[in-house]
Amino acid sequence: MEMAGDCPVYTHFRSDGQHKYNGEGSCTLGFLGYLYGDPNLPVIITAWHCFAFVGTDRTSPYSVEISFSSPRCILCRITAPGNGFFNPSPYAWGPSLPQLYVLSDSALIGVREPNYFENMGLRFGYVRKADGFKDLPIAGRLGKYDVKVGDGLWLRKGLTGETVSLVVNSLCYSVGYVKYYAAVGFVPVVSCQL
Repeated sequence: MEMAGDCPVYTHFRSDGQHKYNGEGSCTLGFLGYLYGDPNLPVIITAWHCFAFVGTDRTSPYSVEISFSSPRCILCRITAPGNGFFNPSPYAWGPSLPQLYVLSDSALIGVREPNYFENMGLRFGYVRKADGFKDLPIAGRLGKYDVKVGDGLWLRKGLTGETVSLVVNSLCYSVGYVKYYAAVGFVPVVSCQL
């Protein structure tokens, strides 16, 4: 996978399963790559919460749509089911309250069209600036054990492009998105996120 970066995306989602809800939001594109290295299956990995955690056994059938602009496409659109596919991260339902435990706040969205992202003008190995211009090459990558508690990091926020300096407080942090309960009928609990 390569970072596509801070290209804004807009999401629409609908769950017609045990938990019925729909909505829309905005996020950032995330990572681009190929599923299992297959150039016929280009994929995006972005945040699952951008789709309100649809795609589980209790939130299916579902539909998702992600749309974005690129240098060669004013309104690029991927829908699943449809011209694309959607695979959320591993999950398990909690035994008590309706809680969805997810191992990663990520979802994989793919298309069955070779060179889709290149045809849209998105490049692998570059971080897109929030203004859509002057893509920056990736200068380095952090591995799983390259970050320690107490390390300072410079981060660039997705949609705004603002840079901030932060200190790593924990390498394993779990958070419950209680705000979702009223809208979707369960609490997503993201386990052990950096």
